[in-house]
Amino acid sequence: MWIILLMAGTTNQYAQTVGEPAPEFEANLLGGGTFKLTDQIGSKVVFIFLFGNGCPSCVQAGADIETMIYQEFKDHPNFTAIGLDTWDGSSNESSVEAFKNLTGITFPLGIKAGSVAAAYSNSYDHLIVVDQMGILVHNGVLVADNDLVNAKQAIIDNPLYLEIFSYPSSAPCKTEDLLKYLAETLIPDSSFWTHPIAKLLSQGCLARRIIKALKGDTRLEHIREVYGELCKCLARGKFFSV
Repeated sequence: MWIILLMAGTTNQYAQTVGEPAPEFEANLLGGGTFKLTDQIGSKVVFIFLFGNGCPSCVQAGADIETMIYQEFKDHPNFTAIGLDTWDGSSNESSVEAFKNLTGITFPLGIKAGSVAAAYSNSYDHLIVVDQMGILVHNGVLVADNDLVNAKQAIIDNPLYLEIFSYPSSAPCKTEDLLKYLAETLIPDSSFWTHPIAKLLSQGCLARRIIKALKGDTRLEHIREVYGELCKCLARGKFFSV
């Protein structure tokens, strides 16, 4: 599963729990219903985004998770994602709905889930991954966006893990290098997707490219200018490069 590959090797502060059964939890969802971890065990990898409904960095991370993770893996039958609002004091339908609208998140969001963060000895703006057997495989210490960025640079030093993907060397390699190898191996040179995927691997997802294009200038007129260029690329069927 690529999501486990992506997060494998990234920094884990809470190493005493990684590799052990993940704490069970149940969360009430925005719009109704509940999410139970036990319902996923045996069938799905669970990607968990702990956020605070009024946390600025969580807004950016949420947008990146939507494009970098959820849109990439949502159609995989063995994957699911959930965001959990840990700011219980201000967590309600209105505040979480506002967060959803700001980020563009389309995966389920839970309300008043501070107890889940506590169960994992973690807090808002962090990522957690539970594998199909219910084992905690990632309990991030870095803020979510940095965790995503660093995942590409993470070192995989388990030769048996590399062997699963038929990687040509047992020496440690970066996750980014393994992803490039898989793209080169699985996608024929003549494929329509060869060039776009090569650009994605070198320049990053759309959210990351937009951030680079903004160059820290978040004035409304500049944001409109960048998105105007993006619209032109979409209209012409071109890749938005930075």
